[in-house]
Amino acid sequence: MKRYAVKLAILENTPDACLHFIFSCSRCTPLQKPCPFLNFHCLAQDLQLDRLRLLLEDVYNIWQLWNDLEDVGHSGAARPRTYVIFARKDARVLRQPTDLYKQVTDHLKGLLSTEPKDYLTASPLEVDLEAAEVCRIRKVAHRPGRADLSYILTDREKRAISILSQEYVRRFKELPESNSNLCFFLGDDPQWSYTWSAISNKIPTLRRNAASSKMWFPSVRRWLTQAETLGAMSIPVRWAVANEMGLQPVPVKDPKRAASLVGNAMAFSCVGVIQMISLSCFSFPE
Repeated sequence: MKRYAVKLAILENTPDACLHFIFSCSRCTPLQKPCPFLNFHCLAQDLQLDRLRLLLEDVYNIWQLWNDLEDVGHSGAARPRTYVIFARKDARVLRQPTDLYKQVTDHLKGLLSTEPKDYLTASPLEVDLEAAEVCRIRKVAHRPGRADLSYILTDREKRAISILSQEYVRRFKELPESNSNLCFFLGDDPQWSYTWSAISNKIPTLRRNAASSKMWFPSVRRWLTQAETLGAMSIPVRWAVANEMGLQPVPVKDPKRAASLVGNAMAFSCVGVIQMISLSCFSFPE
């Protein structure tokens, strides 16, 4: 970046600041030449924020923003991230990004608030199609029209549900099925950690294994479908949501297509807000 006239860049990753995403609003051209705006991204998993500061502070002003889905109204799901904005020092700062971010997110949180159960939006047909696909992969006989999908679970997944259910009863003195917002992530070993919504009342942060592992809701005895998982990342997969956003819904009725998008995808609304704020806070000389 230092060799080029990148006017504005945004880096994103988990709160430990091991950065892997770069958004830039300008084309890479030599420093002595002006450059138009353009978006791009690349991977830089091994870069640390302190190293970036050491390399770039003489050329860029730097702001760090902390972001989660609840900041854009999706309080029923967790995806904490940090975004780092690099703006060239010749940029005029029209508004401090941290101030504008707080103003925008406070407004959004006042308009919308979700719970984990709000993402259970699949039709019976969608649930049945996904059940059929998982049955095909796991070589289990499909039972069309059955809402209880526990018959498809592996022995390891059933054991994980049993351990998490026992721990939930021990802590909260009620059956897991009585809490419609309770979900268990079956991709982790509960003997080492409890990945659930019992404490935070949020769907746990989705990771790369989210496409193959299940987010189990005991109250409905099924997992989040792949399309519902995308919905929990604020991606518009339902007509009602897409219409309010002025968009077409993402075509995800096919479970395999939806699974290909899940896991390492970015939270749609969070990225949109960060980019909007970044592009609104600076002006650059001609």
